[in-house]
Amino acid sequence: MRDQVFSHSEHEPRSTGQVAGSSTHAPGPQLQQLGPAQIHYLQRTAGNAAVAAFLQRAPVPTTFDPEALFTGVQQILDREEKKAEAITDKLPPHVKSDIAAGHSLEFMNTMRSYLGSDPATEKHFGDIVWAADYVPQAEAYLHKTTAERLGQVSTALEGQVPITYVGQDLRDRYHNRTSRSLMAHPMGYAVDFRAMDNPQIHGDKGKVIRKLIELMGGGPAHITILKKGTKTPMAFDSERALIEKMGRASSEGKQLEAEDKAAADDFFNQMDEEFDRMAQASDAFKRSVDAAVLTGLKKEYFTTYRPNQATLATIARELADLDKRGVKTPAEYAQKQSWLGQQVALQSQQASFRSRLATVLQPWTDRVASALADNEAKVKSVGFAPILNVPSREELAKMKKQWADFVRERATERKEAMKKAKAAEKKLNKARAAKNPKPEEIAQLQADLDSATRQALVYGWIQKADEAERADLDQIDPLLDDRDVLLQLQAALATDMDFVFGPKLSLGGNDERSVKNPPLEQIARRGYFTPDASTGGGPPKTQSEQLKRSEHEWFNKAFFKMMAQYGFQPGADWPGATDPMHFELVEGVDALLPAIRPQKETAPASAPASAPATAH
Repeated sequence: MRDQVFSHSEHEPRSTGQVAGSSTHAPGPQLQQLGPAQIHYLQRTAGNAAVAAFLQRAPVPTTFDPEALFTGVQQILDREEKKAEAITDKLPPHVKSDIAAGHSLEFMNTMRSYLGSDPATEKHFGDIVWAADYVPQAEAYLHKTTAERLGQVSTALEGQVPITYVGQDLRDRYHNRTSRSLMAHPMGYAVDFRAMDNPQIHGDKGKVIRKLIELMGGGPAHITILKKGTKTPMAFDSERALIEKMGRASSEGKQLEAEDKAAADDFFNQMDEEFDRMAQASDAFKRSVDAAVLTGLKKEYFTTYRPNQATLATIARELADLDKRGVKTPAEYAQKQSWLGQQVALQSQQASFRSRLATVLQPWTDRVASALADNEAKVKSVGFAPILNVPSREELAKMKKQWADFVRERATERKEAMKKAKAAEKKLNKARAAKNPKPEEIAQLQADLDSATRQALVYGWIQKADEAERADLDQIDPLLDDRDVLLQLQAALATDMDFVFGPKLSLGGNDERSVKNPPLEQIARRGYFTPDASTGGGPPKTQSEQLKRSEHEWFNKAFFKMMAQYGFQPGADWPGATDPMHFELVEGVDALLPAIRPQKETAPASAPASAPATAH
């Protein structure tokens, strides 16, 4: 009910009274119930001016009427919603239609954190255009800047660019501020190509999928650009800065010079190699199992295995009920025997399916088992004191502490030995300087000095060895991280049919599940990075030929490189994820304000929990 009171005109509470009219008096008793959090909420939601006016209202009777108070608040929100609607009504129809009824104020508030002001928001979304006016193959809405850059790419490639249907789309991401990259599509700065053949693989589930791709395809499941002359990946921000610089220069018809040109040349040389490696890895994954047999098992899974599971569950319940009641008649006995026979037959069918599936997946499961064995060997071999068993996180923490204690103990012993050595040296020098040196005393003091010095050296050597051991233990953390992913992958291959086949039978279409972390069967059948070969057919002669060829040609290396040259970063080279369908205009995305994420807009805690409401 609290949310209903603050739902921006979707619901309006019934009022048993009204807040008094304008006055310069101090707030009345009911307004004094508003604490800093509630006032701050109203300021974020309705603006400072509206809240200031509200707080200047005249006092009312001393009886606190929360319903009347929040009716007044709702009136403020309604007014501000209408002001916001006056702006959003001017936006292009397809943008306006993406804003839920009554959410214009929320949209405008969130956009201020990216674009700075309401006029800037109005201008930005007013510049969303139909990109096909710039590039025939771009059948989507994009920000004008993005469409113009895509047009320049098309011109540079003589019209040989692939078709796309995915561009600007709010995607319901205006309720709270999120990362600038997630706003690439809502702001019209991103475009996707052939999503089902080049799916997005990310997040926790994506990490497991990417691990299998890495094991079976060779190398990471994304393009990796290294810092020039090193084996260290280029920092994400540095790569984006280079792409933005290349894009700005290309769009203005300029050439990069000196270090910038050298960096760009090295970038494209690496992209040549990485593009081919990633495409080959995708092909290798498709060959890693018998995809045709796996697809046949998928159909059987949904048409037979799943229904059988439901039938077996029903039989199990019926048998349990019958055993609980007790078999009392010949008919019940016959029914039980029938169910038992059916149960055995179905269980045999299910076991046969799982066995055949295990056979098909064996190249994957064997490789995962091998990777786990390698991981275990690496963990056990760390340091000069080999570990007997792979430790848990808690055990590793204890081991690190233990060796840190060893280091401190050896350091203390070394210092003590050095003190003894200095003392022995001082006595030795004094004995030697005496008027009548005593050879026996000098010999003893020399022996004491040598012993203390040796002790200090030994303790120092042990301390360094312990420090090395402590440092080696840090190498186990990433190995345990990798082991966790491998164990998740092993379990998923053995027990998670959705992971292998997906939650539904569909072998086509463009549903959310098939373009984001798709099932393994789909990746084995279609790949995860499927660029076109460079056909060399020359530029198209007609627009109809251009559109026809763009459906199955030109999503290739030349296109990727030209997109980067004009300022688009491909999602194919995102570290920690892969999104080869995705290209975003760096200059646009990174110009969005990096404002602090505001608190989630929720009703203040003092909102009446049971205020009556009716549909608006």
